[in-house]
Amino acid sequence: MSNLRHKNWGALIAIVLMLALAASACSETPAAETEVVTETEEAIPAEAEVEEEEEAPEAESEQPANEDAAPLIQSGDEAYAAADFPKAIEAYSQAISAAPTAAEAYFKRGVVYFESGEMETAINDFDQAIEIEPEDAKAFYRRGLAYNAIGKYEEALADFDTAIVIAPDLPELYFERGSLNLLFGETELAIQDFEKYVELAPEAADRESVQELITDLETMLEEAQQPADGE
Repeated sequence: MSNLRHKNWGALIAIVLMLALAASACSETPAAETEVVTETEEAIPAEAEVEEEEEAPEAESEQPANEDAAPLIQSGDEAYAAADFPKAIEAYSQAISAAPTAAEAYFKRGVVYFESGEMETAINDFDQAIEIEPEDAKAFYRRGLAYNAIGKYEEALADFDTAIVIAPDLPELYFERGSLNLLFGETELAIQDFEKYVELAPEAADRESVQELITDLETMLEEAQQPADGE
């Protein structure tokens, strides 16, 4: 990516958006997610590593589902692991009927809708999960991804901002926010976010590419600050 130094801003933004799309693709398998400890939940799934097999979308609810909902959520998890999304949605919906305050069921159903490409429906479920558990960083993160996917970039940025306040050690949040900051022309803020991503995810597969992108952005900023010839 070092040859980007002589290309225009549009090319750099295109590269970042491609990286962001790749990260979102990884998020479609939320099973193998890095754990980040927060005050509100023991672990928040991060999306740094992806395994071949799909497992249940992870969620830790402060308000556990009642005994009637628990087996339904388990059934949804099993259907999700088998990539039977309609059955998973049905099971999570039944769990919600049994326990309307089970944020876990809303979150997991939202993940399935997200992976099925039904972004608006996914957003609705993440809304419900956040209403029940307003300190759930993973729900803000997932809703931000869904907003981003349908072009609602300001809403996505707001969700990533909120999630970072709740879970400041989740690296993917900084990468996603950095991509949006670059899209909005906030290059210095984008660089800061990408640097934080590299710091928090030293073993990430795209670490070298992101580091090179940071270097290219810094070089372009320096060139932009230099006086034009003849001035």
